Amino acid sequence: MALKGLGEVSLVVQCPHAEATARTGITESSLNTTLNADLLGSNTVRIIARKAGAPWIYLNVGLLPLGKHRATVLAIDFELHEAAFTWRPQGWKIVPWTTTWAAAGWLGVNPDDTIAAKIKDVIRDTVDDFTIAWRGANSQGED
Repeated sequence: MALKGLGEVSLVVQCPHAEATARTGITESSLNTTLNADLLGSNTVRIIARKAGAPWIYLNVGLLPLGKHRATVLAIDFELHEAAFTWRPQGWKIVPWTTTWAAAGWLGVNPDDTIAAKIKDVIRDTVDDFTIAWRGANSQGED
């Protein structure tokens, strides 16, 4: 299982484009803070600074404002990326990164005045899914 033995990760958050940030107040910093707090509260993995070869959690929050409608299309992806080995006819090759675990993505339309709360809820639910999977992979007595 991809989460077995996973002890530390760094965080990579992809921020929304400038128009979405201006309209909703959602920034890379606020997303990073939310994700960091939820992961720390899960008591699963330790958050570390980004370093070569270490696994990372990738959070992509895509926001697409819907013109004058004061609503925004919201797409959220949460993935664990890490280096891996793969077999090719020439032998084993290292892949610099691949997705080894991912939560179900989220897609919807939300009013601009409630989008920040919706994003926090989706991130919290996604971290809950990660926590359940991580604990299942790392429970005592499992080989």
